[in-house]
Amino acid sequence: MRKLFLFELLYYWILHVLGPLIYYQIRGEYIYIYKQYCPPEYMNQAAIIISIPIIITFVLVAFMIPIGKDPIKSTIFRRVDYYFYIGCFFIILQQMRIGEYTNYDIINGTVWAYMGMFFDMGVLMLAIFITADEKVNIVMMAIFYMIATLSASSRQGALILVMALMAVLVATEKYAKQRKKILIAVLLICSLSPLGYLYATTQRGDPVGKGMELTDQIVGRCSNLEVLGDALYQKKENLWNSDVFERKYSIENQFKICVNSLVIGDVFEDDVYPNQYYRTIFQKVPEQQSRETYTSINLTLTGYLYLKYPLLISIIITVGILLMIYLIACLAKWPNYISIIILTKVTTSILDYFDWVMIVNDLVRFSLTLGAFYFIERIVKNYVPRIKKKVYISW
Repeated sequence: MRKLFLFELLYYWILHVLGPLIYYQIRGEYIYIYKQYCPPEYMNQAAIIISIPIIITFVLVAFMIPIGKDPIKSTIFRRVDYYFYIGCFFIILQQMRIGEYTNYDIINGTVWAYMGMFFDMGVLMLAIFITADEKVNIVMMAIFYMIATLSASSRQGALILVMALMAVLVATEKYAKQRKKILIAVLLICSLSPLGYLYATTQRGDPVGKGMELTDQIVGRCSNLEVLGDALYQKKENLWNSDVFERKYSIENQFKICVNSLVIGDVFEDDVYPNQYYRTIFQKVPEQQSRETYTSINLTLTGYLYLKYPLLISIIITVGILLMIYLIACLAKWPNYISIIILTKVTTSILDYFDWVMIVNDLVRFSLTLGAFYFIERIVKNYVPRIKKKVYISW
């Protein structure tokens, strides 16, 4: 588990911080995709603020005494990958119900949103990949996943899929045949991901660049530096809308939105996720426009904390949360694949797509999807003969 956790920290840091920073230095200029200009020194400051807790956590875990249970040989049962394919078709149908990408909030509090909690495709994909026997067609599943995410106009579906596949390689000693399939899937996804980005961007109605401009857009979308850098600049110069930030990111307001998102209908006054107000807080977009048009931009965990607290406190809280995730995954008594999914899915969600509403909803979808998967697996176990194969988990 330690090896997997360290891999996830490095994957996030390189993809969202170090990689873009190096690209900007090679390019000779900083790339801005959300607004025309943010002083480069604030983007450098953002890189430092994000990097410090990741490096501290990496060092602490790397030199930590190994903890947790011994490696377990997990019996694999007959495949239940059909649940994954059902999930793919559900996502496509859900997107047909939503229509345009900017109408995404119309399903909040509806039966569609509730049903979607049982089909977290990242969780399902990891669960099946980890417990797969040699009959599961991993390449075909990767293709279906990409189709489902592209139907939802997701520009980061390929990144999530590559991370999941690499996590399987890092965390499990799969059969040689399966490892080959996984590597083929990774190469296929990486080669086709620019086309997927073009399609998703076009579906969202955003402008699409060509040549180097397209590369700049892709790197800019991966980068967390502009979003946090601009927030730091706006706060420093007192240009941000602090009133909207305090109202929308308050614990009370986020709690109310969490409750509304978890039940059919609204218990409290209807509102959208706090991240959707980023453009109002930092880019002077009218509050009503941010509410009505889906334009979510995500603050990072450390960045969100730094906007509210001193840097030292922000770092301590971030490191504490990351270590808590690692310890829970290592010490819990549940099946191994659940720990692997927690370290893969929850760690990156906490770091990258941050507000408390998103985190709570991610955890609920995670639990409900795994619960449904586990229920089906138990049925298969009791009524279908076992396949005597083993997966060895690398700790």
